[in-house]
Amino acid sequence: MPKNRMRALAARAKRMFTSGSRDGAGEQAHTPEERRLAAVREFHRHERQLAPAYKHWGYKNVFAKGFIGIRGVEPELPRERWQRLTFGDWHFAIDPELEHRQAVGERCAVLILGHAFAPATDAPGGTARSDADARLATVASRRDAVAANLLAAARADLAAGASRTRVDELVTWLSGRFVAFVLRGEELDVYGDPMATRACYYLDQGNIRVAAPNATAFAEGAAEAPRATGQAASGGVSATAVAADPGATAPAPVDGTEALAPSDGPFAHTTAIPYPNLPGSAPAPDNLRALAPAVASHTALLSNYAGGLTFREKRWALTHPDYADDFGRWMPGLITAHDHVRQVSANCRLTIAAQEAAHRRFFPPLGYHRAEHPAEEAFPIFRDELRQQVRNWCDTHREVSLPLTSGRDSRAILAAGIIELQEAGALTFTYHPFHVPQKSTHTDLDIAGRISAAAGLPHLVIDVRNVKRGSPMDELYNATFPSYRRYANLAAALYVNIPAKAATLFGVGGGIITGMYRNTDEQTLSAPLLARKYANSKFGDSPELHRRLEQWFAYTEFDTERLGGHSIYDLFHWEHRMSKWGAEGYLEYDLATVPAPVLNSRRLLLTALSLPEADRKAKRLYELLEITDPE
Repeated sequence: MPKNRMRALAARAKRMFTSGSRDGAGEQAHTPEERRLAAVREFHRHERQLAPAYKHWGYKNVFAKGFIGIRGVEPELPRERWQRLTFGDWHFAIDPELEHRQAVGERCAVLILGHAFAPATDAPGGTARSDADARLATVASRRDAVAANLLAAARADLAAGASRTRVDELVTWLSGRFVAFVLRGEELDVYGDPMATRACYYLDQGNIRVAAPNATAFAEGAAEAPRATGQAASGGVSATAVAADPGATAPAPVDGTEALAPSDGPFAHTTAIPYPNLPGSAPAPDNLRALAPAVASHTALLSNYAGGLTFREKRWALTHPDYADDFGRWMPGLITAHDHVRQVSANCRLTIAAQEAAHRRFFPPLGYHRAEHPAEEAFPIFRDELRQQVRNWCDTHREVSLPLTSGRDSRAILAAGIIELQEAGALTFTYHPFHVPQKSTHTDLDIAGRISAAAGLPHLVIDVRNVKRGSPMDELYNATFPSYRRYANLAAALYVNIPAKAATLFGVGGGIITGMYRNTDEQTLSAPLLARKYANSKFGDSPELHRRLEQWFAYTEFDTERLGGHSIYDLFHWEHRMSKWGAEGYLEYDLATVPAPVLNSRRLLLTALSLPEADRKAKRLYELLEITDPE
């Protein structure tokens, strides 16, 4: 067993034998029975910390870790324990299990829901877990500074006119799982995290603006080319610096004094979303346009606010006779679980103004271009950033768990963060439906347990059973997701087995790092090409599906000129699959635990995307993580 692991176990054992073991006179327990009782008390304390969701919330936490915000209107509380929060003229209701941070200034305000991690100014180290309180305080202060820095950036941008340059760049280098709301005057800007893992939906009231065709030359901020020196407004590494030098260092934060050239703003050179009346589309309810604008974590919250919304588009896609997928169906393009509800996409910003809304791409910024680097050159940045992401979540939660499979993504997380995971006493788990023995996860059971034992971490095996109709879990799931049953069985298995208060380190998004699609020879962007990647069945040849993807291209400005030299396949997987399929999964996991998307860092993803394609598909960065004797 590694020496550091032995020291960690010895320290934990010592704490178990001494904590709570003083008698009424203040003497430390020394007898075998006193030591046994102290150990049992510590065992009970840890057992409480590892309690699963049903023991904490008893199947009552509908819309877990959710939120809804309405301009000028107090939302109804989905549960009595939800908290109210005023943000300018917006009124929010927030689950108290969802942490939030605010910063308020003149004409500007910032609200962050979830965990937003600023780039670390200190390199990942082997600080002992016994210093956990100090490390928690350090991480908390760094996260407190995120809202303040965003506020300073927003004030500077506002002074510059319609520019969003400073806030865009600051948000670019945040990681974690969050939604950031930036109020500037009467306009509300909404940003998701890098992969949009914390979903933010909003009402489509027929007033959404997207970039007009051939609008790149007139795009907002076109006069504000990214800085090639690596000096970023964010206090992180600039986009250009990562493309040219993934090891660029972080400059000082924004001071709010420098004025930038004004831009035309998010509504300039825009048009309506194309193809408004495709098959499956539903007519807008009569009251929709009269409602105040609203944003929410779940489509059902918006449906409830609007008095009930249909889900014809979802039904059209998921019940299409030509749509077949062995790994599960999910909704393409702009389709969400309810009609007239749209989602803020990865790498895009939503702006809600008085009478209209605009959805615009902010990353990659204009002027950015991907640069290629050998795996050995990019590896130190990738290794340190992945370890830092593991450390971020270990330092913000007393308990940590890691889903472990036979695949490379979870093993890479373990290899990069093994010190932090051992010091945290992390729990690993593997799930499998035992009533379906041929399921691919059966292989995971054979391998993951041995991997966990070799790492010195406790391991759970979880049976994914069918949810019984009418059971408390079935009622909770249906209340949260009334129109779309994605993977209720897994949500239920996690609900009764894994620690509810733990940060659970999901490795979703590994396909961005290693390449999701094998055949990438054709590089000319077209809806039929990517429809076949999405559906991998006859559904991919559907003209109606092609129109749906063309809508999405317009909505996200998914155009070769705006992708900064990145492969259309890589960004399609990142922005389409992760924003939709990935975010939907995290909403389910929210019922049971604290989902921690540990790969959700643009610094990490861009470093991986700088490798030659062959090295990525060979998983070269993952290989380097386990080479212990480099030549």
